[in-house]
Amino acid sequence: MNRHTPTGPLALVSLCLALLAGCYMPAPVTHAVLAVSDGGAYLLDNTPVPGPELASALAAKRAAVPNLRVDLQVSPRAAMPAIEAAVAAAKQAQVKVDFTHDLSAEAVARLQAEAAVAPPR
Repeated sequence: MNRHTPTGPLALVSLCLALLAGCYMPAPVTHAVLAVSDGGAYLLDNTPVPGPELASALAAKRAAVPNLRVDLQVSPRAAMPAIEAAVAAAKQAQVKVDFTHDLSAEAVARLQAEAAVAPPR
């Protein structure tokens, strides 16, 4: 029995595409949860963090996990300055922020614009 093996440019392109399809693996992303309470207290992964130490705590987590994203969970009665301080701390630590609770679309858009972080060098 004679088997015909495909040859030529089409076979080569098909083989290359098949090989490349299995090569791409996106980098895993780790999420931390930063909660802002009614009174402006911060919890980073359920651990209380004083406001002045928030940027350094986020930077330490980012050093351990380069693709860190922070899920910002905000109490409906949290003061805007506390939320803005949390976003500023994340920006200083070069951590990307996802907003997950109880903000108006306008507030989310404004804070996301403020949280835009340049890629790490």
